[in-house]
Amino acid sequence: MPERKPLPVAPHAVAVVGDTLALPYADDTFGRVFTGHFYEHLGPEERACFLGEAGRAASELVVVDSAVRLGVEPGAVAGPRA
Repeated sequence: MPERKPLPVAPHAVAVVGDTLALPYADDTFGRVFTGHFYEHLGPEERACFLGEAGRAASELVVVDSAVRLGVEPGAVAGPRA
């Protein structure tokens, strides 16, 4: 079971601490997984693992990232899951 922590800045929310490469949730638990400024820090194998886990746990994945800059190739862009 993932560790759950209260958030002082959002008293009605709960932060779940876990491993994004092995999400502790059943298939299709969520309608959407959102990640911000995280994906750019993963290597190619970790990205593939994360995309698989996110796709397993949710029907939609939203990635907001800022790695597009001179000298850096942008990552893959994917559409909705089939």
